[in-house]
Amino acid sequence: MARFLSLVLACALACAVIATYLAPRVISALFTPPVSFGTNCEPAADWAMQKMVSSQSGGLLVGALFGAVMMIFMKSRGGRKANPNDKPTAGA
Repeated sequence: MARFLSLVLACALACAVIATYLAPRVISALFTPPVSFGTNCEPAADWAMQKMVSSQSGGLLVGALFGAVMMIFMKSRGGRKANPNDKPTAGA
């Protein structure tokens, strides 16, 4: 079950990354007006889309780093089990 959930999470993350980079291009292509109306908002929209992509990429990296740190922390705290054959040390 854990392998299945890991695979689902990995695929979801990969698709989110792909969609983050493809969505602004698709939106720009679909919503570019065929004629000019006197005011051109395309440069502002392109700038906003690029800022959205960079902020999502930053969030992805921060989230991945946070997840890795939490995984290392949880492994180090929960990975040690007492062995019944070990003899107690003098200081313990």
